Amino acid sequence: MLGKKGFAAIAAVGILLLASSARAHTEDVPFVADLLAGRHMDAGEVRVWNDGDNLHVEYRTIGGWHLYETHLAVATSLADIPQRKGNPPPGRFAYKHEDLDGASSDSYVIELADLGADADTLLYIAAHAEVRGREELVQNGGFEAPVVTTPEGWDIFDSGTAGLCWIVQWYDGARNYGGETRPEPAHLELHSEANNWTPYEGDQYAELDADWDGPSGALTGEPASVEIYQDLQTEAGAVYTLSYAFSPRPGNADNVLLVEWDGQPFNQQHSASGVGLSDTSWTEFTHTVTATSSSTCLSFTELGSADSLGSLLDGVSVLGVEEQEESAWGDGYDFPGKNWATYITYTVQ
Repeated sequence: MLGKKGFAAIAAVGILLLASSARAHTEDVPFVADLLAGRHMDAGEVRVWNDGDNLHVEYRTIGGWHLYETHLAVATSLADIPQRKGNPPPGRFAYKHEDLDGASSDSYVIELADLGADADTLLYIAAHAEVRGREELVQNGGFEAPVVTTPEGWDIFDSGTAGLCWIVQWYDGARNYGGETRPEPAHLELHSEANNWTPYEGDQYAELDADWDGPSGALTGEPASVEIYQDLQTEAGAVYTLSYAFSPRPGNADNVLLVEWDGQPFNQQHSASGVGLSDTSWTEFTHTVTATSSSTCLSFTELGSADSLGSLLDGVSVLGVEEQEESAWGDGYDFPGKNWATYITYTVQ
């Protein structure tokens, strides 16, 4: 979870005890721990590495969260992290930046000699942030998981695959095609570097007229349109900002995307031709929507011809309209006190 306004400071303490690894961590390949706001909201990351002389700790926020204060404690034993009855007070941490004014990142560089640390020393790191932002309700809205690794730059993943987070259902078309029976469960097709087409954000996006047998299969043109959905935890009467990016598939004339928020009252349809396009052509759409219960279904469906070619989707997000102030902690082991502060260990390499 992320940030908060400078004048409204709220303690977001992340105490990280970063686990050792045989592989050396660098700025390009750091140790990474989630920065969690309000215990369960993903506000970003805490990244840790060392260069032989210095320890580097960097905070990064995501999804509209921002940093207003950070506090950091580093020690060679857990007992040397400031605590009151097992609860770490970030105001007593040795390192602090208290005027960040909504930054998206913040960094510390600490000499290892000042910590009494050298190679193989186990460090206890307490990373705290005061944050303000809006909770992201959608999981994997950028379709960055699972990671596509095929040489073709695209692949299919069963509904229920770990990390996918979307429920996938076949929407239209015959159950039999080309001598084959439609597979179950339904697949979601993800693109990474397919045809050198550009994602709206990140590295991957989804195609909603999927594929039955993947990049190594022999079928073409099979009826593989899908509906994907998530049941979001909402508050009845609360207002949210729904956003997503749609592109027609380059070279394909028939791309029709239906977007539904709990079926009713929101129902939005987009249609565009990709004929003549050599790359994706993304359009972002933003809508204000209201929840009517504690669970709201957000769904996207391909309504064009079911022929394995169709709408492209990326950047799906649902944020609360009201900003909230939260405590954020690095996701790790619990401190012995009664609050939910956590810590992680890091071995100098």
